[in-house]
Amino acid sequence: MTVRPLARSLSPLPEESLPGLLLRLAYRMERSPARLAYLCGLVHRQNRLPGEYLISLPAERIGPFAAAARLSVEEANALTLSSFVAVYPPLASVRIDGNRNTSAARKSWAASTSSRYCAACLSGNGSPTQTLYGGPWKLRWHLPVSYACVTHRTLLSHTCPRCAGMPNRPTTTERQGLIMQRTTSGLHPAQCRSLVFGVHGTPAAPCAARLDHECQATHVPEADLSTLLALQHRIDQRLMCVQSTTDVSQSASGRYFFPNLIVAAHLIRLSWPDGARYASSTSLADLIDRHVSSSATRRHPPEPDGRMPIAWDAPEDPTECAALLVAADTLLGHEERDDSGMTDRVRPLAAATFSRNPANIGASLRRMDVSPAVARALLRHAQGFYRAGGHRHARQRLPSRPSRFRIEHVPALLPQVSIPSNCGDLLSGHLRGGVGAMVVFVVDRTLISTHAV
Repeated sequence: MTVRPLARSLSPLPEESLPGLLLRLAYRMERSPARLAYLCGLVHRQNRLPGEYLISLPAERIGPFAAAARLSVEEANALTLSSFVAVYPPLASVRIDGNRNTSAARKSWAASTSSRYCAACLSGNGSPTQTLYGGPWKLRWHLPVSYACVTHRTLLSHTCPRCAGMPNRPTTTERQGLIMQRTTSGLHPAQCRSLVFGVHGTPAAPCAARLDHECQATHVPEADLSTLLALQHRIDQRLMCVQSTTDVSQSASGRYFFPNLIVAAHLIRLSWPDGARYASSTSLADLIDRHVSSSATRRHPPEPDGRMPIAWDAPEDPTECAALLVAADTLLGHEERDDSGMTDRVRPLAAATFSRNPANIGASLRRMDVSPAVARALLRHAQGFYRAGGHRHARQRLPSRPSRFRIEHVPALLPQVSIPSNCGDLLSGHLRGGVGAMVVFVVDRTLISTHAV
């Protein structure tokens, strides 16, 4: 399909997402998002506007879209989450195509097509353009680790205050498009597009509530808000470092920051309430408790052995997600060299997690590409030794089999006993005499001790 440049276009706002720009363009041109997507060459099979376009645009689509919207290829790519792949590793592991739904992205904490939002950001900064068409739907609001707006010191919202629907989250199917009700025109970019079913045979219609006017963000105590905003500020710094000249994502701390945080969040949730001491306040602990006990984490029937299925998705409620991430950050600690202290904190929760959940949970957690320190803390102990078999962290050089030799078998003092010349014959005699195996300690040709195992 040959596309032509749109008669009227808009420059992308800072941090704007692809669906946000399409909504603003459709509103300005008085067309539906579906029609605008067709004019930009984004329509998929069956006239769909796939949700996977939020992750990245296919090579055959990005050129026509950039030409139609009067953008450069770099500007078009910056509208998708592919711009965060270098600093947010879960995005690199998720694979979504036209034949898959987006649940895999939510389970891996990679992204959600339903966006959280800040009402103050959506209302714009007062400029003529943003007064008419609203502020940006920010790209990072699709990431589970974005739960607050540091600029306006408020937690994000995730539902419409009028109909309680989630932006761009259909209730009847798992296959989600890039924009809800894409054939509906005339809605402001900040209006709710969730369908509200009428009474007495009245046809369903979009809710149309203004999310930038009627939003009521969840309020938390000021002390807790400061704690949540401090972590969000650190998260935002790491997300935005992709635009800086110094790529800190290549450092060890940058590479493993998000994988470690996500695994720690899983441990807090799966071992609850053992990890309650890592919540900085009672109110935050109550939020985690509400999430763990909510129907959202237990929406499937029990497994045959009576265990509840594991919910890997990030909490949808930004407040609950914030409380969980703050507890996970406290569990890991802020000191990069605090490996021993972090291990002492993580290992009890890992043991509780493995004992209360199916056997494959430990393997699932260890398969995540976490830092070596966190990987060691997740390993089981067998008679004083790590059991490292079955996972891919071979670089740690840890024993992979159980052993009956332990630290107490090493003598405190080294007796100076000369090794007889027939030491080999002596050991062979011991073995012929029925000793299954023998550990021999030798230092500078001095026999220290032997121990049968």
